[in-house]
Amino acid sequence: MAADYVLGDLHCNYKGLMQVLEKVNFNYEKDNLYFIGDLFDGIGKDADKCLLELLKIKNLNPCMGNHDLWVKHWLNKNQKNKTWLKSGGNYTVEKLLNLPYFAVHLTTYFQKVKPWYNYNNYFICHAGFDNRKSAINQKEINFSINRSLFQKAIVCSSQKRLLKFNFNNMDFTFEKVIIGHTPTISGKPEFVSNVINIDTGSANTGKLTLMNLNTLEYYQSDLTKKLYKLL
Repeated sequence: MAADYVLGDLHCNYKGLMQVLEKVNFNYEKDNLYFIGDLFDGIGKDADKCLLELLKIKNLNPCMGNHDLWVKHWLNKNQKNKTWLKSGGNYTVEKLLNLPYFAVHLTTYFQKVKPWYNYNNYFICHAGFDNRKSAINQKEINFSINRSLFQKAIVCSSQKRLLKFNFNNMDFTFEKVIIGHTPTISGKPEFVSNVINIDTGSANTGKLTLMNLNTLEYYQSDLTKKLYKLL
C-alpha cells in the first residue's frame, strides 16, 4: 500500500534526504511525496544531486519555495535577486552553470512545482498565506514568502484556540496547514494551533524532516553540520 509523506525545507541537503528516505523505505514508484519547497541554497551544496534524486520519484508534488522562485527567475529571465545571492545563490549559480544538463532538469522540475496542494484535511504550502482571504484568491508569491500565518498560529496557540481560515468561493476546505520556511526553534516539527511547521533547519546546522501525512509520525536526518563535517 502506498504511503503519503511531506518533506521539509531541503536546501541542498542530499545526505539528509537519503537518510530520511531510507528510514521509511520510501518506494519511488508507489509512495507520494509532497515537498514543502526550497530545494536550493544551503550548506550541503548538493543542489544537483537533490534535483536528480527528487526527479526519480514518480509521485512528486513540490511546492514553490522562495529560493526555488529565485532560481526560476534566474533560469527563465536571467534575473539574480540580490537577497538570493547573499543567501547561497552565488554558489548555486556557479555550480549549476557548470553542469551541461542543468537547464533541462530544472525545467522538468519547475513543470511539477505548484504554489500549494490540498491533501485530505491538510493545506500544504511553503511559507503560508493571508488567512483573511481564501487560499484561491491571493497572489501565488504569498505561499512562498508570507510568514504571517505561523506568527498568527503562535498567538492562537497561546490563547488555546484554532486559527480561522476563509473558504469563500472555494470548492474544498481544510482543517490544518503544513508549512516550512521559518526554522523551528526546537529543531523538531512544531504543532502550533492548527499549523504544522516542518522546517527544522536543514539549510544551516539543523535537521531535515520527513513526516507521514496519515500518522504524523516524523523522521529526521542527522544534523546537517554533522553530515557535512562542519562540527
